[in-house]
Amino acid sequence: MRLVIDVLGAPADSGGMRLYAEQLLRAWGQVAPEDQLVVVGAPWVAEVLAGHPSATVHVVPEGFAARAFGQWVRAGLVARRCRADALLSVSPLVSPFAGGRPEVCIAHDWRHVRHPAEFPRRQRLYRRLWAWSATHATRSIQISAKTDAETARIAPRARRVTVENGQDHPRSWPVVLPEADADPFVVTYGHHANKRPELVIRALRVAHAHLGSRPRLIVLGAAGGLRDRLRRTAVAQGLGDVVDFPGYVATPVYQQLVQRSRLVVLASSDEGFGLPVAEARYFGIPVLSTHDSGLSAIHGDRVDTAAATPDGLGAAMAELLREPARRRPPATVASWADTVRGIRAVLVEAAAQHAAAARRA
Repeated sequence: MRLVIDVLGAPADSGGMRLYAEQLLRAWGQVAPEDQLVVVGAPWVAEVLAGHPSATVHVVPEGFAARAFGQWVRAGLVARRCRADALLSVSPLVSPFAGGRPEVCIAHDWRHVRHPAEFPRRQRLYRRLWAWSATHATRSIQISAKTDAETARIAPRARRVTVENGQDHPRSWPVVLPEADADPFVVTYGHHANKRPELVIRALRVAHAHLGSRPRLIVLGAAGGLRDRLRRTAVAQGLGDVVDFPGYVATPVYQQLVQRSRLVVLASSDEGFGLPVAEARYFGIPVLSTHDSGLSAIHGDRVDTAAATPDGLGAAMAELLREPARRRPPATVASWADTVRGIRAVLVEAAAQHAAAARRA
């Protein structure tokens, strides 16, 4: 197949979206190396696809305006020019300008519908196109049953197919053993407002009171003004000496931090899948989320949940930190190769139906 894959919905600093796009592209080269891929994306994509036998990259500069225009217009024009069999977007927005070719999008979450206040105005306007895109796309792929239920409600005419995320990427991580006698620490996330790092900081104070000790907290991804506000919150809570804000860390550092942590807290207001759950649980590290995140509907008892309050979350943090470290990988893990096979099957079917319709015409 000749495919154009639009990964502009996964900027370099997008966290889970970038991870999704990266793992998808890597696995695609293993599952179907014969496919000719033209990938439309930010500069980071060229590094990921270096050495791929049959992939080229159409680089679009980072930036909101370039990304929005690239997704809405440029990706479709690239598909036309390449005479692609299909256009795949890793986000819910797929260009309508592919010249009648199958256009397939991937829906991860509809957080902007549930929590519009978490987004600046321009992002809310941009995301209004998502429901239209999901409805008019040849197929709309959902990453979880939770997302599928939300799409059914928000874009009821979308032609939906569920292909769940892979979870086996931690297998490639270098194994890092816990450091003997090292101070315990908790990992959480702060790169987007929905991660609610301020709630986790306030909960840490409650956890300290329950434990009678002061484990550290590492807030990943918070930068700029958000980091400054969170640092002020930590100082106000009497936690300035035990909360760290390293910002975005290099991949090897991230992998080490997850593996050496005693607990990962994902206090999101809403999640479409929650890839940190897969990463932490692969190494047997407990994950704590909130009742309103939707993660228990996706991962079941692989996550512990608590009320989204400092008292509720803090008490649960303390309880999990008291437990002995549990570091047993799961027996089976869904693979990214299976994710590629599922998405590729959707594209093959859509391309065959398009070709058959063209012959009848």
